[in-house]
Amino acid sequence: MGNKRHLPFLYAVGLAMILFGTAIATADAPMRLSAMSRIAVKQFRFEGNTVFSQQELARVVGEYTGREITREQLESARRKLTEHYTARGYVNSGAVIPDQEVRDGVVRVRIVEGRLTAMKVTGNRWLRARYIEPRLTAAAGQPLNVSKLRDGLEVLRQNPNVEQVNAELRPGALPGESELSVRVRDRQPFWAALQLDNYRPASVGGEEIWLMAGTRNLTGYGDSVELAYAVAHGNQDRVQLSKLNNLGGAYTVPITVHETTLRIYGNKDDYAIIEEPFDTLDIKGESHRIGVALRQPLYRTVNRELALTLAFERHESRTFLLGQPFSLTPGAVNGEEKVSVIRFAQEWVDRNPNQVLALRSTFSFGVNAFGVTDDGSGRDARFWAWLGQAQYVRRLWNTPNQFVFRTDMQWTDQPLLSLEQFALGGAHSVRGYRENQLVRDRGLYSGIELRLPVLCHKTGTPLLQLAPFVDFGAGWNARDDTPSPRSISSAGMGVLLTPTKSVQAQLYWGYAFHHFHPANRDLQDSGVHFQVRVGTF
Repeated sequence: MGNKRHLPFLYAVGLAMILFGTAIATADAPMRLSAMSRIAVKQFRFEGNTVFSQQELARVVGEYTGREITREQLESARRKLTEHYTARGYVNSGAVIPDQEVRDGVVRVRIVEGRLTAMKVTGNRWLRARYIEPRLTAAAGQPLNVSKLRDGLEVLRQNPNVEQVNAELRPGALPGESELSVRVRDRQPFWAALQLDNYRPASVGGEEIWLMAGTRNLTGYGDSVELAYAVAHGNQDRVQLSKLNNLGGAYTVPITVHETTLRIYGNKDDYAIIEEPFDTLDIKGESHRIGVALRQPLYRTVNRELALTLAFERHESRTFLLGQPFSLTPGAVNGEEKVSVIRFAQEWVDRNPNQVLALRSTFSFGVNAFGVTDDGSGRDARFWAWLGQAQYVRRLWNTPNQFVFRTDMQWTDQPLLSLEQFALGGAHSVRGYRENQLVRDRGLYSGIELRLPVLCHKTGTPLLQLAPFVDFGAGWNARDDTPSPRSISSAGMGVLLTPTKSVQAQLYWGYAFHHFHPANRDLQDSGVHFQVRVGTF
């Protein structure tokens, strides 16, 4: 009887325990996000992100972490993550917060990083689509970045084979997918030109007629061919045909979508001394050079480029006196000079609408390969040398007037064979002197020039320009005595004429501040340097 009196109480306690336990279980059970009006967020956990780290994305939504937020604030956090991507060029990337069970205050966020899934190239006639598509795909990146894609399109527009590029980016079939439509108008790649100049050393006949031809796009993949043949050259008071004595060529092919290029080149140059009194000695010479170079841009945008080049060259020359081998320059053996050289070059170009700065540094190392010259005097084919070059062009005061500065410097602590020495004088060095007036182991050249348009085409392109200039050069030998003079300088005026795209001409006259007295006077000794070029460019 006593136990029966306690049954209602025991039933009540049991029922209370069951109800209380259920309440505890319900409170501890995770709820789905769609059923919650407020969410206690301890942490956002990101999935699918490769561009930005977990820490960076967590900082973006830091104000929504560690507190209770509403569904509207959760949507605001999602938008901030998407904007973090789109503001940095990832326009088809964004954040998605799927419905989920929220455990321990952790909210999962799925990052959808956009991709370029299809591309269609039209309008191209000479360039293959398989050349264009991989370059734009690489530029766009994965995930797709429109800022990088835009830069890739601008770089493509700078390609000499391309005249115009138009592109349209459209959404793809699925979220995060995009399709690119590109219309390209490319240029006819073949060119030819006839050039007359006086850029050869006066002692072998300064004037020369060149026939040049090539293509900028041989197979449709941007590979170029350049050929040059010296048809004739000046020989005292007459013109002599060159036969096959003076010619050169090069083939350059891109081997990766990142514009890694392989270049194979070579040239051959035969000559005879025609100046008195040496013309009676039948002094002749021949030289040839072959090389291969690999060039890799490390950084490239529309306005800037940093590139490295590694090259190997083989250069040989021979001189003859009365038909027999004869050494005319220090270090030559039986009239022969042979060098095998590894060159490592670094280039930097920075350009904008008002100026261009180009820097180049080249380290050259003579190696003992394929038989090189060694006469035992220390002036041989095993050497090192550094050549630094810089050019700066600036438009003055938002006018067509231009300021041009160029400087070259070579340094070595070893005597060099003539094939590797630094030459001063001539059209591309100190104007007003003959070509190769001074040849030294070390040297420095600097020149300043103004280009002042006198007449312009309707498009604003200069038709006729005046070009006053000042040049200076100095050279020294590394160990041997340096003959006098050690430096030369000049000042003068140039005239540049571009009446059409197919005709270019320039004439420079320089006054030499140091006078030389050759046995035979040449146009170069009068300070005159000229070039006339006609053809399709």
